[in-house]
Amino acid sequence: MSFRTLNEMAQDLQTLLEGSGKVKSVHIAAITSYEQLQDLIPSLGRLPAAVVCFGAGDFGTNADLRNMTPGILLVDKFEATVKKKALGVWTVLDEVSDLFVPKNGARSAVNLNGVVYLPDGFRPIACDKTSAAYLLELKSRNAWK
Repeated sequence: MSFRTLNEMAQDLQTLLEGSGKVKSVHIAAITSYEQLQDLIPSLGRLPAAVVCFGAGDFGTNADLRNMTPGILLVDKFEATVKKKALGVWTVLDEVSDLFVPKNGARSAVNLNGVVYLPDGFRPIACDKTSAAYLLELKSRNAWK
């Protein structure tokens, strides 16, 4: 038995985001530094874009659960006009976050192949001067499969 792999979880999230129509392109990347983000942004193609990545994680007390902090980096083009593009990345953040918010009294919003996802928080991410980016942080619980 094993946990659902990080690659499988990333592909599950990519499929969900692609099917939602909330962003124009979805990518998977093991980003761990600002420099890697700077290298990635030019290759994202159509904006707004989402990049599935992972933060920290831990194992349950008996190592029968893996709690992860998947991230969805949302990137859009920055323009100095406050009304249009600043609102653009905020709109995408709201719409993508809403995919993970529990509805109708449910305890979790998204269960993808046995992994449960909930929104945890979001924060702006420093990037180049032509882009605006936010990281949507999720909580996930992955049990043995």
